[in-house]
Amino acid sequence: MFGRFVQLLQDRFVRDPMVEIRRQYLRSRAPRENEQFCADIACPAPLRDIVCDLRTVLGRICSIDPRFIRPDDGLVELVQIMDWGRKRGWLWDSDYGAFKPWQFQLALKQHLRSRASREFLVSLENSQLEDYLPPFSRFAPSESGQGDTPEQAGNWVLEAARTIHTKLPLSWPKCGDVAMESTPDT
Repeated sequence: MFGRFVQLLQDRFVRDPMVEIRRQYLRSRAPRENEQFCADIACPAPLRDIVCDLRTVLGRICSIDPRFIRPDDGLVELVQIMDWGRKRGWLWDSDYGAFKPWQFQLALKQHLRSRASREFLVSLENSQLEDYLPPFSRFAPSESGQGDTPEQAGNWVLEAARTIHTKLPLSWPKCGDVAMESTPDT
């Protein structure tokens, strides 16, 4: 009961600027299911489960329901709402000023832990995907030296899904439409 009282006081008197930034981002948005997101980016069927999981992880890192992430969202917009200093602040690499692919791979592995086989998780860990995933920021050096950095969330997710599909030896675990558990911020 005391904890709830403290939370009530914090909510009332301590303003977190990230809450307002996320509210601005979410304003006038309707949720878009994974099927619509995949259709919007012309995602091939073999990549759909990967795309859904990448979008879910991206939503969790941003502390929003992933269904609010649109294909045409700029990566710069998403960087603005990423949970820097709290739950997932470790994902941001302040030395490079970027969201590094190896850190995204760790978040992805954590997300898949509940439904993927141990063999798959070991394969993911040993895959060195961090060398092949597209950088999340145009300021981040691409470890693989591959082309330009995508500027929109849909393009980044699709490019990352293609990379994972070609580099990972085991098939991707099936995905369902899973909304992010409720957080006090959203």
